[in-house]
Amino acid sequence: MEPKTSAEKELMKENLYQNQVQNILRKHQGFLQAGCSPDGLNESDDPSLIKKQYATESAIIDRVMTNERSAFLCGIALSGLVFASVRFGPRFLAIKINPDKERLLREADDIAKKANTRWIQKTAAFLFEASFGAWAGWRGYNI
Repeated sequence: MEPKTSAEKELMKENLYQNQVQNILRKHQGFLQAGCSPDGLNESDDPSLIKKQYATESAIIDRVMTNERSAFLCGIALSGLVFASVRFGPRFLAIKINPDKERLLREADDIAKKANTRWIQKTAAFLFEASFGAWAGWRGYNI
């Protein structure tokens, strides 16, 4: 029976591969056994030696974690700042520039409440402000 697919051809070579692996293991048997002592411990199991060997990697990981934490906190702070400035800034500036605007804005709010459309305005404004704040926070995290 002739193998038809490449998978079947590879299966026919299984014994050849197994013999090659066994030859490699026999050839390097002394080297592989030297790494382990009979009691299962060797000098590389010393925690202080392991700590010294991986000090550079630990320092890099600590620096990366510090940078990620900093970027995350900056993103949250920026998101909150943008949300607050978009939510309260325009009304505050309009009132500070022209005090008469406060009365006009209050009248517009009363008219919207009587028409029962104020909740739509509040919801739409909140969604815009929140999405803009989230976008700014995401961009701040990626800086």
